Amino acid sequence: MKLTGWLIALVALVCAETVTFAAWNWDLVYLSQPASQLAADPRHFNSNARTALARPRIARRHLETIATIGVRTNARDVALRALRRLAAEYPSDTGVWRRLGDELRRAGRYEEAERIYRRLLAAPTAGGL
Repeated sequence: MKLTGWLIALVALVCAETVTFAAWNWDLVYLSQPASQLAADPRHFNSNARTALARPRIARRHLETIATIGVRTNARDVALRALRRLAAEYPSDTGVWRRLGDELRRAGRYEEAERIYRRLLAAPTAGGL
């Protein structure tokens, strides 16, 4: 096979790999869009966010996106799931805990929110939670 044939085969394999990756990770690819686009279509956002949250591992940036857009579009269940995962994976991040407490309060889950706020107040300022 000539060099041209090898190059064509290589390009075809790269294209096939790219399409396969996008198909298997469509939810994460979708969540990489700008926030304004995600918020403009809450139905698709919720569907892709739920699929992404079902993954055993997900990048922090995707969890942050889900939490932010979930709050913005009043998709409380999705936002709370993302914030709970962030709090579990980054337990010393007081900002995540505050956001979780705020969203629980907005959802009317005052006792849970109060527990988080009390935990934040009791935490040493330099050491986090």
